[in-house]
Amino acid sequence: MLATSCFKKDAVLPKKSPDSFEINLSIKGNQASYINLTNLQNSYDGKTANWHLKFQNDELGWYIYLNTLQNVAIHNTTETDYDLVDQDYNILDLPWQLDIPASQGSQPAIGEWGDFNFPNPKSFKNVYLISWNDGITSFVYKLQILDASTDRYHLRYGTLDGAITKSVWITKDKEHRHSYFSFKSGSDIQIEPKVNDWNFCFTYLQDSIISHKNIPHATTINKSFGLYQGVIINQSNTQIFLDTSNSFDDIDFFFARDLEYNTIDEIINLFYTWNINSQSIEASENLTLITKDENRYYALKAEELEGSSIEDIRIKLKIKQL
Repeated sequence: MLATSCFKKDAVLPKKSPDSFEINLSIKGNQASYINLTNLQNSYDGKTANWHLKFQNDELGWYIYLNTLQNVAIHNTTETDYDLVDQDYNILDLPWQLDIPASQGSQPAIGEWGDFNFPNPKSFKNVYLISWNDGITSFVYKLQILDASTDRYHLRYGTLDGAITKSVWITKDKEHRHSYFSFKSGSDIQIEPKVNDWNFCFTYLQDSIISHKNIPHATTINKSFGLYQGVIINQSNTQIFLDTSNSFDDIDFFFARDLEYNTIDEIINLFYTWNINSQSIEASENLTLITKDENRYYALKAEELEGSSIEDIRIKLKIKQL
């Protein structure tokens, strides 16, 4: 009598050919590109030059960031009387501050502008000097954060001579990770796609020059910091894992499913290195970015990079859903 048994074969998913995806960035043109991995669409932000402040929209998020691409920098006068900061204030040789890179993303130069232990923060009412540019002319304004709630921020700003003084409310739009404000238009403007419509934003990020000794950078108002090509990760829907040990072709769903993913906000110089001998940008050959978006997994790798300087760069990625 013969006994037979059936064994369930291991699941095998068919391999998919990777897609090619191209990103073109320019300091003076396309300063940001938002990527949606679900449909492999990107939207270029030619309006980056129009905004100066970026506000967290999370209900309990209170950070306010600066647009370094428009030479936005800040100085805390520690004065709380708005009217005392006027045209007689010495603005020469001020130690202008930029947002500081950290392990979990940029720490805002504005810092903790109030006591965040309350459901609605209690502002310290510090008056900040803020340097900004409209694309042609540079300005120095004064800025005071009056208060905030779970659905909006309240600011006062204007010129040092008092010729312009405005009070504005910035709404926390829950459909977007951040709200943006322009001193040029005096209003908030829409920059980002809706929160579920993007995974990555390829753009330029500031960091200390000493941290990237051999990599070229664009200059900023602070001589210790430069602008580098970087990637902002949408923490609302995207986690990442950086793999340098496996070939792109060998990475599959089952490998990706068992990884321990990180939730971080941004990475600088992710897909490239700088060849000192040829003075050119080169793709990072051994790096694959593996991402998790809910129960979907993707692998991204740089195929080609072109650019004689960091200020204009073309990145060709190959991307596959696992």
